[in-house]
Amino acid sequence: MKKVVLFFAVVFSILNSNAQNKSKKSAARLQSPRDTFSYSVGMNFANYCQQQGITDLNFDAMLRAFDDIYNKKPLLLTNEEANMSVQVKLQEYREQKAKLAKEAGASFLSQNKVKSGVQT
Repeated sequence: MKKVVLFFAVVFSILNSNAQNKSKKSAARLQSPRDTFSYSVGMNFANYCQQQGITDLNFDAMLRAFDDIYNKKPLLLTNEEANMSVQVKLQEYREQKAKLAKEAGASFLSQNKVKSGVQT
């Protein structure tokens, strides 16, 4: 879980630096190996979130967590509270994904059973 927290910390710092740079033209250019690495970490984090079904992140809260950790400010949650929050939310996403898959399967079966030549 420490790797996940570290990963989130890196991503938040990237998001924070990008949020401060409002210029689309300069934000689109990767001018150094650090920029390239930072963008790559952001891509990996976004892909991870999509794969997990994470759809409703509060980027302001994420950036605050990064800022609090990197600047050694008091944290709003303990590590245990943060881990539990992540676990609970990921479980909710998994359950929602399973529900949608079940509904899609039921819809397919109900449509398929009325087709000629299909035996149920």
